[in-house]
Amino acid sequence: MIEAELRRQERTVTWFGRQLHCDRRNVYDIFRRASIDTDLLARVSLILGHNFFKTMSDMIDGTTSQIRGRQEADMQREEIPLKIAIYDNTINHTSKTKRQLPREMCEIKHHTSAI
Repeated sequence: MIEAELRRQERTVTWFGRQLHCDRRNVYDIFRRASIDTDLLARVSLILGHNFFKTMSDMIDGTTSQIRGRQEADMQREEIPLKIAIYDNTINHTSKTKRQLPREMCEIKHHTSAI
């Protein structure tokens, strides 16, 4: 990320090393690191005029949004079979009720005629 910003600004590794008060080899070491000390990142941000903390924060926010989106999609996928099961159960119950309805109506008619 730092190296990409340095290249985008068309700055040399030598120039960057001078700004950091370190050797070119140390600059390349910074480029290869998987992590960086926050004090050094603050210095790099000031030298390059680029807020790498904001860049990292935006990346984290984007990742968090993607994770939330995936979680919501997973929840929706889990809800679909449940909704189908509820719908099927409702349909089966309704069909059963419709089949029972004429018999129950007959029983009601028979009961009312006996009174």
